Amino acid sequence: RFELFFPERRQFFLENADLFGGFGFDNINPMFSRRIGLATDANQNTVKVPILAGARLTGKLDKNWRIGLMNIQTGAQNELKLPATNFLATTVQRKIFARSLLSFIFVNKQNFNLDSLGKNTWEIDTKGYNRVVGLDYNLASKDGKWQGKFFYHRSITPTPQYQPFATAASVGYNSTNFNFSMSAEMVGKGYKAEVGYVPRNDYYRLQPNFAFVFYPKSNKINSWSVGMDADSRFGNSNDKFTDWDFSPFVFSVFFQNNSRFSLNPYRIDYTYLFENFDPTNTKGKPLLQGTTYTYRSSRMTYQSDTRKPFYVNFQARYGQYFNGNTVQIQSVWSYRYQPYGVFSVDASYYGISLPEGYNQGRLWLIGPKVDLSFTKNVFLTALLQYNNQNNNVNLNARFQWRFAPVSDLFIVYTDNYFANDDLKRGFTAFQSKNRGLVLKCTYWLNI
Repeated sequence: RFELFFPERRQFFLENADLFGGFGFDNINPMFSRRIGLATDANQNTVKVPILAGARLTGKLDKNWRIGLMNIQTGAQNELKLPATNFLATTVQRKIFARSLLSFIFVNKQNFNLDSLGKNTWEIDTKGYNRVVGLDYNLASKDGKWQGKFFYHRSITPTPQYQPFATAASVGYNSTNFNFSMSAEMVGKGYKAEVGYVPRNDYYRLQPNFAFVFYPKSNKINSWSVGMDADSRFGNSNDKFTDWDFSPFVFSVFFQNNSRFSLNPYRIDYTYLFENFDPTNTKGKPLLQGTTYTYRSSRMTYQSDTRKPFYVNFQARYGQYFNGNTVQIQSVWSYRYQPYGVFSVDASYYGISLPEGYNQGRLWLIGPKVDLSFTKNVFLTALLQYNNQNNNVNLNARFQWRFAPVSDLFIVYTDNYFANDDLKRGFTAFQSKNRGLVLKCTYWLNI
């Protein structure tokens, strides 16, 4: 129902990424570098735009001060009438007390004008900007028991907005036998961070949880815990709960062999739909805007000892889902072959059963993957994924040669095939949809 988060992968943006992307919370981030190189056209489709040039300066002034400056220039998309855009991010970070940090950020997105033919003029569009200024305080006590975060961000737009800010506070306490955390956040209706990741606006949120931890005298169990988890969002404008979930009993076990198990036997979810929504994502009959749903489910997770050559990660969910039921199983089976690499298979199943008149959802995702290190400088990563809902088989292979420190040559091959016959559109199984070959070279110039 809302925008999904996919992490940044480009090396240029990953280096010292905490200076730019560490502000706010995961769901209230004023600087999300994946926005750079993408734009939204008139039909609200996300399209690529060329990155013309970029520069980044990061470093320490002394043991207490860090600074960051990044400027990226993208080009125009004349056919879609998308303007060239400049992205600027400036950060300053100051260490205070024993381990705490006070940080400032300024983000500016500035568009350029287009002429009557949709071509870039390189004249600044005086009304085509979005800016965010923010202040964050990260708390970390000297003994490591207390952690917290407090921030206030404000957006600046050509047209004044009502409540153009986002603010939040969180605090956590971790001791030997008791863990507790509480976070509260508010995102105003007029807060707009076009270079950030903020999937929802106009709400209050409260998220408490706690757990008691016990250490039995056992050769197999290191510790076990029992606790409570809750999360709620309240609409600022409509004065009603829009989402909440509550788990009164969460049980976890940490074993001596480094494996872990968690069980959430009874979780309640409540959802208010802002617009029509098809849970199966199959363009079937939707659940109607303005309706509410309360549904219950059970969940569990298990992770085996990752130190062993063979290990597994398993998650399962069973119970109600909106006005129907669901069964979800996610698993990753991995084998580490020292010292060359890891072979794994990601197998996931999502089953959604809705009442008569609605579509049913049966999604399989199966993806074998291999990560190989031939030498300390030569690597190969290859992924093959089958998706029955999109009738697609995807192949992605990346060869990497690190010929100098932080300097790499990449060769990436991608290919997408039809998994089954699509006779309505005249396609047959294993017919190629698209393929691409990319060559990329990065070189670190250390001055």
